[in-house]
Amino acid sequence: MTRLPVLGIDVGGTNTDAALIIDGEVAGVAKIPTDPESLVQSTAVAFTEALSTAGRIKKPLELHLSTTLSTNAIVEGRGDPGMLYVTEHLVLPILRDWQPHLIVNAAGQDNHYTDPLTNMNFTAQGYARLTQMLAPGIVVLEGGYSIEGALPYVNLGILLALAGLDFGAVREPDWRPDVVAQPREISSAIARTVAALQDMWASRRDADLEAMFGAGQFFRRRRDIYYDTDNIAERQNERIRLCEACSGWRSIQSEALHAFSGRTVRIGVVIIPRQACRQCRMDAQGELERLSAEVRAGRLNLTYLQDIAGDS
Repeated sequence: MTRLPVLGIDVGGTNTDAALIIDGEVAGVAKIPTDPESLVQSTAVAFTEALSTAGRIKKPLELHLSTTLSTNAIVEGRGDPGMLYVTEHLVLPILRDWQPHLIVNAAGQDNHYTDPLTNMNFTAQGYARLTQMLAPGIVVLEGGYSIEGALPYVNLGILLALAGLDFGAVREPDWRPDVVAQPREISSAIARTVAALQDMWASRRDADLEAMFGAGQFFRRRRDIYYDTDNIAERQNERIRLCEACSGWRSIQSEALHAFSGRTVRIGVVIIPRQACRQCRMDAQGELERLSAEVRAGRLNLTYLQDIAGDS
């Protein structure tokens, strides 16, 4: 039987995604813009938001880690040595601690040295070695924008590592030794950061959840999101019901400016989670009626209801 709850995080070039699964159901999700200036913060916010959407968790938390959890956040601008150091000294010890039944490698390739959007220097050799170290049960191709410079070589290295075959000859045509060179001061900085995160992991059970999420009925947050492919700037105001009986319903009021057309769209969204308790379901319906009144008054353009248990 799979141990639950399960939390997974993937840091991509555009967004950082997190998903929390409890008893086989999606209980919490998060999608935030990846901040290239502070990838550690992006990872931490996604982690916190995915947990907050699920309310209070009474079971131990199991982590399914992708290749980009923590590693991208720590070694921005670095190459194979930094990525593999973090994997060996932070990710693998966490995996040994939790002993997950399944490791899923969300093999995002945004961090390859030829990728045009990110500032990292990972190579096909690094990816293959990382795959060998993680020994994942599943590998999924995620993001990456260097279709010719990265994907053919990285994916070959990953496949060879999965098959237990020699990947030593896999190398990009434009590879140079300086791509993977790492100054001593950078290695020292990565080691210090890993040590700090090791301490945070060791003391995770001492965290004051009420101090983080509040002790009232609702957790409130505001998020500013930019969708670079469509040039849309969105501002969200969200309320999450902190319910003892279930993961709680959510209400989102969103205002999005579409820069290409100059149009601003305002919507209201109510999300009812799977296995919602009777009271949360009733309260969520009441919130939907309130938002519908905002549409009739002309203050919102549309309302949406996402009833996860009832949607197909």
